[in-house]
Amino acid sequence: MLGSKVPLMPKNSNGPLKVIILGRISTVFQDKENIPASYRFVEQFLRQIYDGATEIRHLGEQASGMIADRATIMEAEELVATGEWDLVIVEDLSRIYRNPRYQWVFVQDCVDRKTRVICIADNLDTADENWLTMMHVAAIRHGMAIPDTRRRVRRTATHSFHNGGMVQKIPYGYRKLSKEEAASGQYGPVGLRIARLSECTPVIREIARRIMNGTFYDDIADWLNEEGIEPGPYVKLRRWTGRVVEFLVRCPLLSGTRTYRNELYEPVFRTGKHRREPNPTGPEKEFYAELAHITKEEHDQLLAVLKLRKGDRDFPTGNDHPLKNRPRSRSLWPCQHPTCAVCGARFYSWGKYLRCQNIAPKGPRTCWNHVFVDVAMIRAKVLPRVVSILNQVPGLRDALIQFAELEFERARRRHLTSGDFHAKRIAELESQAAILAKAIRRGGNLDALVAESAAVDAELKEARLEAARLLQQARETNEYVSSSDIGDHLEDVLLRMAETSFDFADLMRRLIPEFVIQPVQALDCGQVRPRGKLVLRTDAWSSGRESECGQEFSIDIDLFEYPLHVRRLPEYVQLLAANPKMSVQAIASAFGVNKSTVELMAKYHRLMLEAGTTDPYRQLHEKPQHSSRWRRRKRTGDE
Repeated sequence: MLGSKVPLMPKNSNGPLKVIILGRISTVFQDKENIPASYRFVEQFLRQIYDGATEIRHLGEQASGMIADRATIMEAEELVATGEWDLVIVEDLSRIYRNPRYQWVFVQDCVDRKTRVICIADNLDTADENWLTMMHVAAIRHGMAIPDTRRRVRRTATHSFHNGGMVQKIPYGYRKLSKEEAASGQYGPVGLRIARLSECTPVIREIARRIMNGTFYDDIADWLNEEGIEPGPYVKLRRWTGRVVEFLVRCPLLSGTRTYRNELYEPVFRTGKHRREPNPTGPEKEFYAELAHITKEEHDQLLAVLKLRKGDRDFPTGNDHPLKNRPRSRSLWPCQHPTCAVCGARFYSWGKYLRCQNIAPKGPRTCWNHVFVDVAMIRAKVLPRVVSILNQVPGLRDALIQFAELEFERARRRHLTSGDFHAKRIAELESQAAILAKAIRRGGNLDALVAESAAVDAELKEARLEAARLLQQARETNEYVSSSDIGDHLEDVLLRMAETSFDFADLMRRLIPEFVIQPVQALDCGQVRPRGKLVLRTDAWSSGRESECGQEFSIDIDLFEYPLHVRRLPEYVQLLAANPKMSVQAIASAFGVNKSTVELMAKYHRLMLEAGTTDPYRQLHEKPQHSSRWRRRKRTGDE
């Protein structure tokens, strides 16, 4: 029996045997009782081989064994890393991981830290001198189950789809049938697990008519919400948005065609998660006339209108997309950093501006905070304040300078590599252009040669422009070649990194863990502006974990330029206090402004006194009754 050859012994001879028991189920369709059942099985086995006192930590969850960052496995790894635990015991090796790559890492880490591992069903015990052989056998045994299981699941799913099953997202106008309803044949072909709701056909036809007449998706969504029409059951927000409307009208199910496997989910072995790829062979299809709300011809006309609405443009995809292989979470600062004071959602980029994700045209539009925040304004106002605070904390300015120095060095290496590549590419294109020019002079198929020459010339022009851009960036980077240069121009350096460095964006998100956009409104008009409310922590260099010696600084910054009469208001108040009887004309002459500006100062000062505030802008905590430029305008439509 496992554990009988080498008795279990706690590292602390006066303490209990410290044991970690891992349990796991893969999918939500499995019974969660399997986890405590596996605990019970392991504990019974443990009592057979050890009769002393024990301290047991149970770690179990519902998650695929291929996923590398499961919460419980990460906790187990942290516990093992302390070196305080005596034993990790599981029913079999697959409870730890399914991926052999991580199975070996986990078990070997345990061995390195003198933590014993026992996998009961695999007859694996790292205290046995033959444990490596049993580890190989167990890894092969569990690894071979993965492709077989994946193949069987795919085969069964495809068979089920062609027999009316595999009903996943249910769009508006349809409902999922139970097995008994599908078998009855009362709602359509026998076995078909989805049925059309005939009462929704008039609504879908009206949606199609409005789109054909040029109405925008968002306006249709507003109409549906005003009418109290519920969206499909898969819509989590329980309200229509432009994106939901577009998905519905593009769905081939509207004209009776079911599709399956439009995209393939390819595993990413490093993380255990999946990435979606377009199915190169196209989706599986089945046509059911009973599911159609509109005819195939009507749907084709509708899709043609949607294509024209996009301007019939071909957007870059796949390898041609400029953001290929860049995670969506990677963005230049301050994009995806601030959050909304009203709804707590993230602020995303909208060209040169940031705005709350819950007011985007195709988003849920559930937030009333419609302020736009200029990205350049955030950088210009926040970065100098950050530098001034870091200057107060010993050592942090030097740490920031060192970070910038390393970042510029990495940028110089990237520019050098990219410059060599573009120089070679330009030389190749120039050679091709010379060969084509010679071929044109000699005659031949002139139309083809001229067309190819034009294409090469266009590519050469683009390559030269890109090389010039990289050269300019390299020159800007080379302006700061030493830590003293960086220290003398630290604000400019931070601004440069904010425009070019993703690593700097990560640093700023650690340095400023709280960045809230608070809407504020002027006292004399309805215009709403953004105010930044930030918390700066000085432990940003501690890998994102809080440090006991970290300091916090609260910062409030108005992320907009004050109008002249508000900007000069403190001077006006000070001058008026010294000279109460000073005339408007005299004040205007002293400030070098016109009389109307002084009158605006006086009015604004009076409003602040009436409101009993020293803040020239009032914070908004509920939607204002009057707000300039926030009123939604109907762009087109025939409602």
